[in-house]
Amino acid sequence: MRSKRTLIWLVSVLSFILLTCKTSTRVSKTNLSYIYYDDPTVIHPRYKYFHESSTQTSLFIRLSSSEILYSKNNPDKSFLSRLVFLVNVYEMENEHKLLMSDTVFLFDVGGPDQEKYLMGKAELDLPSGKDYFAEVTLDDQFRMQFVQDVVIIR
Repeated sequence: MRSKRTLIWLVSVLSFILLTCKTSTRVSKTNLSYIYYDDPTVIHPRYKYFHESSTQTSLFIRLSSSEILYSKNNPDKSFLSRLVFLVNVYEMENEHKLLMSDTVFLFDVGGPDQEKYLMGKAELDLPSGKDYFAEVTLDDQFRMQFVQDVVIIR
């Protein structure tokens, strides 16, 4: 008798779970797996955004000069770095529709022995009142290494 009650209870609980569970209708098809890997890269940029107006947002990038490669392969034979900062912005509600894109080229003269921070700025035309995400790629042209990040803009 006791095992019959237990069986009825177990079937009731399982049916309740199966009937009340449903899958989400907002499953993203964007592959963000690279965010969760232990990244062996030496480039670690930081990002901040600032709303300049109701239609203009600035996305700032900051990284240490010690994390990038400088080369003397130029006519002046001085240490030079060359970085490309690419930003693709999407709405949170429609991650497949590219709203805008911006590319910023960062150059620095000096060398690895001069510890400093390099800054870049991408200007984005984003109307207020919506949430966005930016896929950001920073490419060190001399090291031939890049890092990708996602920045949420609210």
